[in-house]
Amino acid sequence: MSRPSEISTLDCLSFLYVCAMAHDGEVTGSESNILIEKIHEWEPGDQEAARLSVAKASNWWVASFEQGGIDAVATEFIFCLANVKGSVEDAAKRAILGDLAAIFEADGKVTEGEQGLYDLIRNDLFS
Repeated sequence: MSRPSEISTLDCLSFLYVCAMAHDGEVTGSESNILIEKIHEWEPGDQEAARLSVAKASNWWVASFEQGGIDAVATEFIFCLANVKGSVEDAAKRAILGDLAAIFEADGKVTEGEQGLYDLIRNDLFS
């Protein structure tokens, strides 16, 4: 299994953001920059921890995809969504939705699939 042995809520949040960034099949520099900026906001006192979390999540996403394709990524996505949902308060959940919107909008277009993923996350976080 591609899941790292030690995972924090920040790692799961990073994984969700990586999934959002990669969802349309095209990763742009602007999306990467926004993702890194948003994760840094969650760890303002420890920029190295934020950087390592993004790197871990990116590697985790790639390993999952290589091992089992989109189904493996979806399994890890569901795991991370449940972790985040159970670990943060409603105000943080709203901030996460704002972060996701910024990532989806970073390349100048929000696809139907990205909107669907956003809606799925929003509905799950607040159910």
